[in-house]
Parts: sequence; structure tokens; C-alpha cells
Amino acid sequence: MTPDVDVIIPVHDLARPLARTVRSVLAGGLDAPQLRVLVVAHNLDAAAVRRMLAGAGITSGAEAPAADGAGSTP
Repeated sequence: MTPDVDVIIPVHDLARPLARTVRSVLAGGLDAPQLRVLVVAHNLDAAAVRRMLAGAGITSGAEAPAADGAGSTP
């Protein structure tokens, strides 16, 4: 099923408050399957982004390769 809303969050620096941003989107009142949050890790290790989110209690889906071959974390 395709979600009604896709929220794409680009992250360029692991020091930014990514977990807070994702939690804010998830608290907005839409539930799966209506909402999909995609985190795009620009020039960052996708595993490090997943660990950061997991440390905040946010689980992630599968890793999808970007057009340039770098990993992105949906």
C-alpha cells in the first residue's frame, strides 16, 4: 500500500537533532500506512544514522541505495 504522505528528511551531519525531527513527524497524527518517513543520509554512513535513531527508540526500515550508490536509510 502506498502511504498518503511521504516526509523526506535529509541529514548531512550526525550532530543535528534527527531523532527529534522524526519523533515530531510521527507525533503529527498520521499512522502507518498513511505516513512514511524517509531519512536520506547525504555522505554519511547509513548504519550510523540507523544507530542514532535506534538509540532514540526509533526503528528503521531497509536501506535503499541512492542513485550515486551511497546508502540511504528509509
